[in-house]
Amino acid sequence: MLVTCNSPYMAGRVGLDGAHVVPNGVDDALADHSPAGDDATRLLLLGKFFDGRTDWDLILRIAAATDFDEIVVGHPGDSESMGRVLDRLHQKFGERLVIRDWIDSSDLATFAGPRTVALVPHVVSDYTLSQDLMKVYQLQGHGIRVICPRLLWPTHLSARYAYLVDFGADYSRLLTEWIDSPTIDEEWRQAFIADNSWASRARAVVQRMEALR
Repeated sequence: MLVTCNSPYMAGRVGLDGAHVVPNGVDDALADHSPAGDDATRLLLLGKFFDGRTDWDLILRIAAATDFDEIVVGHPGDSESMGRVLDRLHQKFGERLVIRDWIDSSDLATFAGPRTVALVPHVVSDYTLSQDLMKVYQLQGHGIRVICPRLLWPTHLSARYAYLVDFGADYSRLLTEWIDSPTIDEEWRQAFIADNSWASRARAVVQRMEALR
């Protein structure tokens, strides 16, 4: 019997001998969606957002850490907590706050510029630690750098283009410098997609199944 999990934490929680970690991945088709965004300093937030998983305070702290030209929120959901966060963001950014019901791969490519970054605003909990953050793969596959709680970053992925946040940290100066630092180049993006495609994950599962014969 082959048991697979998508994160080392979940493998430990399952507690079965021989459980194999097969991480999440990206569609090969992302290779055709080259970044096409402008040079604006842009923060992306992709939902759905809800109590118990979303760190509302982290959203507000990152948004306040630098003077973003634009904040784009996709699929915000209908929670009261997110509504309050959007009200706060609108007070600060006005028309620079863009809300979309849904953002697909083509949309992401149009936002993905050299100073576009995305935030994965998850709380650190047993629930989120057990996941392998799908949005990290999706965003990096589009050439978008990611801000993420350090404890939730997929351990097998390079953090070269990540800004890993810790509890109690002051983000303002360092975050601004990071946004202005070199972005993901096309060679790295294509290699990331090839290394983390669903096809490569399927091959890994087949190899492990064959090893059991």
